[in-house]
Amino acid sequence: MKLLFSTLLLFSFSFLSAQKDLEKLKSWMVGSYDSHQQAAKDSNYYNISLHMYEIWPERSNGNDFWLYVEQAVAKIQGKPYRQRIYQVIQIDDKNFLSEIYEFPNPKEWVLKWKNPSIFSSLKTEELTKLEGCGVHLNFVKQKRAFTGSTNKADCKNNFRGASYATSEVKLTKKQMESWDRGYNADDIQIWGAENGPYIFKKIKI
Repeated sequence: MKLLFSTLLLFSFSFLSAQKDLEKLKSWMVGSYDSHQQAAKDSNYYNISLHMYEIWPERSNGNDFWLYVEQAVAKIQGKPYRQRIYQVIQIDDKNFLSEIYEFPNPKEWVLKWKNPSIFSSLKTEELTKLEGCGVHLNFVKQKRAFTGSTNKADCKNNFRGASYATSEVKLTKKQMESWDRGYNADDIQIWGAENGPYIFKKIKI
């Protein structure tokens, strides 16, 4: 009986800890960012605006949340080059997965991060998952950061003649580092930053 009680207590503690980490992950991800500080120091990087805001809280099953994500060159935010929906899922007490989705008519949703409730008209069955492109994350207490990446070569991509793409992420309370790169069939990088990740500073929660 004591062993059973101890096991249940340990399971409950692990579950609650994971739930807290999921809430922490959401609060750290949500907001607006830009890379102007990095761009000012290094001309190899553009000033990019990144917006990530929660949508569909009513569709959460308790171990996930949904985000609308929009990226654009800061000077032309009305013409984003990437629009996605993320579903961030708690896999177990240590691991999380950010699944990536495309959706129809993205131009209709430009700048709609300012009013996330408008996404209620978009149905989940309209989304297209980018298979193999999910980012696997875990919380590293020593670094006070969530870190992770895609599984190498799993995310198929044909942009600029690529064969696959990779993403590496490090997220802290006020900053996100993101390094997206494309490789050809010979594992030679053909697009993406070469010297390191983009460093996005949070400017609005």
